[in-house]
Amino acid sequence: MLPLTVLVFLLPLLNTGFSDCQPGFADTCFSDISYDLQFMLNLKEMVAKNVTTKAVHELCMAIEDSLNCTEDIIDGDCSKTAGRVRFDSWLKALRGAYSYVCQGKEHKPLKMLLQSIPCWSLEDFMLCNEDHLKLTHVRDLLHTEINAIECRELHNVIKLCTKLALVGSCREENEVYDEIHKLVSAFFSASTCEPSPLQAYSSNAVSPSLSIATLLVLSLWLL
Repeated sequence: MLPLTVLVFLLPLLNTGFSDCQPGFADTCFSDISYDLQFMLNLKEMVAKNVTTKAVHELCMAIEDSLNCTEDIIDGDCSKTAGRVRFDSWLKALRGAYSYVCQGKEHKPLKMLLQSIPCWSLEDFMLCNEDHLKLTHVRDLLHTEINAIECRELHNVIKLCTKLALVGSCREENEVYDEIHKLVSAFFSASTCEPSPLQAYSSNAVSPSLSIATLLVLSLWLL
């Protein structure tokens, strides 16, 4: 018979099925994005500092590396019961947004969004999303399913936080709005969400406010 002390240490392993799922490690995958954004933007002053073609390209590479890094950790170590399938749904949507915003050699959609930082407070927007969605770590994506309820919540929170972060009298507002609409559409189209949330981002709706860059949202709140 095993000693009682040995059983005490073995029981947690038996209950978890010897799981190696450690989603906390995946949070570190986004450190390069944080570094690149700090180099390119002054969020406190809402000023674009170094939004060059080279810097934007490096940011796109950092985003791709971060998504690949996170996928390797979660899909390699986490089981279906631990939330791997739920995470993969989020990852698919993120990749859809990434593919749009980083398209082409010069990644013009992302460059435009970064250069337009004076039009909205990215810092206020991030804090607003964190407060409402409670998605602040990779592990949260393992436990949050992209279902009809979550899709509706995402849509409503993005809309609300955009209004709160929007800066009035921005000359490029309409131009930025159109670009954001395309990015948000790319995210929702790649997700399991129904098409209906996209209707709120049409150019005739919610004017003149902006809906914000979903990819930046979901990347930045993991920093």
